[in-house]
Amino acid sequence: MAQSYYDCRKQSERSAIINLLTDNDLLSCKITLDALYLTPGLMTPLLRSRIVRTQLRPTEFVELDSAQFKHGRHQTRQNQYNSLQGLSLDKPWHKAGLCTLIEVKRTRCDALMYKTRSYYVCNAPVSCQSQANNLYEAIRGHWGVEEMHCKRDVILSEDAFRSLKTSVQKVMATVSPMAVCLLSGQNKSMSALIDLFLDKIKELFQF
Repeated sequence: MAQSYYDCRKQSERSAIINLLTDNDLLSCKITLDALYLTPGLMTPLLRSRIVRTQLRPTEFVELDSAQFKHGRHQTRQNQYNSLQGLSLDKPWHKAGLCTLIEVKRTRCDALMYKTRSYYVCNAPVSCQSQANNLYEAIRGHWGVEEMHCKRDVILSEDAFRSLKTSVQKVMATVSPMAVCLLSGQNKSMSALIDLFLDKIKELFQF
C-alpha cells in the first residue's frame, strides 16, 4: 500500500513508520506492529484516529484452532482474549488506551512436544467472537510480513549487505522484495532457483 525509506539506524524506524502511516492516510486501517514500536509515543497518535471509544463490559473469549499438520509437525493454537479496560497502567501508558490482551498458547509436536505462550496487546475492544476472530487473523497475518523478512535475510543475505551510499541502499531495498515475490510460488524452492540461475544465465533471462 505504501513504501518509505529510513537511514538504517534502528531508532529511526519509529519515526519513519508514523510518517509512513500519516502521509498515506493509513491510520484508520487495521495495523500490526512489532514490539520495537510498542511505545506510548507511537501508540498514542494511532489511537487518536483509530477507534470510536465505547463503554464495554469486561470480556473474555476463547478460541481453539483445529490441529494442523505442516512442515512435518502437528500444531494447535488456543487464543484467549481479556479486557484491559479499568486496569491500572503505569503513567506513560495512560494515553495509549490499551483495551485487549490476547494470549496465544501454541502446542507443537514432532519428535518432542513444545508449548509456548505469547502475549499481544491491542487498542481495539472485543465485545463479540467475530471481533476476537479479526484480531486473531491480524496476528496470524503479521507473520506473513516476518516470513518475507526471513527470506530476504536467510536466502538473499540482505543483512550481510553493506553500503554507505543511500542510492545503493534504496535500490537493494527495492530489488530484494521484488526477487522474493518473483521466486515465490514456483515449483522449486527459492534457494534451488538461485543456485540454478547462478550457473545458467539463459534460464534466468527466460524466467
